[in-house]
Amino acid sequence: MKKIVSHFYSEKLILAGILLNTFVIYLHSFDSLSAYFPLFIWTDHAFTIYFLCELLVKILFSQQGTFRNFSVGIKEYFKDSWHYVDFIAISCSVPSLLLAFSSHGVFIEFFVVFRALRIFKLVRVIEFIPNANEIARSVFKALRSVSFILISFLIYTTIISLINVSLFKHNSPKYFSNGFESFFSTFIVFSGDGFFDVTTNIVTHASPMKGFFTKIYFAAIILFGSILGLSLINSIFIDEMNRESRTTLEKGLKDIGKMHDTVISLEEKILDLEKKNNELLQEIRNKQRN
Repeated sequence: MKKIVSHFYSEKLILAGILLNTFVIYLHSFDSLSAYFPLFIWTDHAFTIYFLCELLVKILFSQQGTFRNFSVGIKEYFKDSWHYVDFIAISCSVPSLLLAFSSHGVFIEFFVVFRALRIFKLVRVIEFIPNANEIARSVFKALRSVSFILISFLIYTTIISLINVSLFKHNSPKYFSNGFESFFSTFIVFSGDGFFDVTTNIVTHASPMKGFFTKIYFAAIILFGSILGLSLINSIFIDEMNRESRTTLEKGLKDIGKMHDTVISLEEKILDLEKKNNELLQEIRNKQRN
């Protein structure tokens, strides 16, 4: 049992399984390999079962192979932050196993949606990246720093999108028929990619005067929404990431400074001991002469 448990705790085996599963899903995306799709599907199911077994083994058994209570195992399992990612990724992919037993019926058709969620298993490869914990910590700290600006930007976008519904619903129902469609279209405009398509659609179905002011209006909201809003969020996020790196570097330099002081202190003690040793040797020699 200990040997079996050790296999599920082996990071190299888990990483190899994730990479192989990634390769199988990648091959499954090519229609030219449709003849092998059943093999790919069953192989993917096998990997899902393997990862599910890994999850259960890590909860029910310690790394030494000893059995433990389920409640204790859950607490021990989630002490590692990356295990939250593992648990969510595996849980999302498990419903796709129902497709292995039947492909008919309304209930089963609902679970076809979960087939796409099996991709989340591949997210687990992140935890094997060197310094992944430090990178993730830096990202979350940076996200907390821009959270206020991000929420403000979403509120701003919502307000602009509702204004756009009132102004352009009849001229461009394709983009501004309701609040949801308007929010999506406004966000596309802020990104810069859909500016030409949206404004052209409005100008085509509006009077020359309204078309003229429409261009000025969208130029203004892009200035504040895209250039100032998104750029500000991006710059603060990058600054926070750099600040975290600087903090880590400064901490490393302080540790090096402490080590240097410790080495100097040890050298001084060694020199003091050598001095005392020489004095003792000199006393011994003087006594021998007398």
